[in-house]
Amino acid sequence: AVCGPFDTPLYFRDQSIVPTLTGVRRDNAKDLRDVELHVFLSEGEATLDYVFDDGETLDFQSGKQSGLRVTARRSAKSLDLTTSLIESGFGDLKSTKFFLYGDLPKQITLNGAPVKLKREKITWTGVPMSVATLA
Repeated sequence: AVCGPFDTPLYFRDQSIVPTLTGVRRDNAKDLRDVELHVFLSEGEATLDYVFDDGETLDFQSGKQSGLRVTARRSAKSLDLTTSLIESGFGDLKSTKFFLYGDLPKQITLNGAPVKLKREKITWTGVPMSVATLA
């Protein structure tokens, strides 16, 4: 791809899981229970503790927040994704979508169950790119 003067490069560290809100932000409305998890892992392990609440009040100070631990383990033959609720004061997530980057092994599991992949276009900056998601 050719970069122009207004293109911004964006870099992600390997062995990281990056949470983002779903969709394109057009205002400050948000539901932190809808999350996309972007997994950048060529080898080894990555862990993320995603903590969420209503995003509007200070209720988290009295325990009204929840937490999800996401772990990705990569070997030459497999990628194992696991999720577990580590705090439940605000309830469970409404939706979680995984995006997987780089060359992927043939065997991918989510909480021990095999998953199939599909390709989807995503735009961080500049030109859309094709990324694997769980089908």
